[in-house]
Amino acid sequence: MGYLSERISYIKGLADGLDLGEESKEAKVLSAIIELLDDMTFAVEELEEQQDLINEDLDDLDEIVGELEEYVYDDCDCDCCDCDDCDCDGIDFEDVTCPACGAEIELDDDIISDDCSYFICPECNEKIDIDWTCDCDCDDDDCECGCCDCDEE
Repeated sequence: MGYLSERISYIKGLADGLDLGEESKEAKVLSAIIELLDDMTFAVEELEEQQDLINEDLDDLDEIVGELEEYVYDDCDCDCCDCDDCDCDGIDFEDVTCPACGAEIELDDDIISDDCSYFICPECNEKIDIDWTCDCDCDDDDCECGCCDCDEE
């Protein structure tokens, strides 16, 4: 029994102790007010129960959304340049020549695709695939992306 129910029971007891009789005008008004208060108490307690259930559901949903946010927005720890979370920061790009138009292009994060697999030539708008294999004598197995230029292993 809630706090409001206890209070309405107390008021009923006080009204019964007045000995106004059941037929007097005052007794009828007081009885109607107490009945109204009793109904209102029941309605408020029902709303409190529903609110508690809704809060539990919201807590569950908040936890689920938190897990989804963590999954979606979590930084990629693989340093593979193969997922949407990765970018090619930390790699020093060299200038390349576009095989389609011959333009000298300074590669940077702005023109390289999100998955670091191609770039769009700013001169001819041709899509150029990026081959991350290395021409040097290093062991490119040390670097997952094969660029031999990053410090990631």
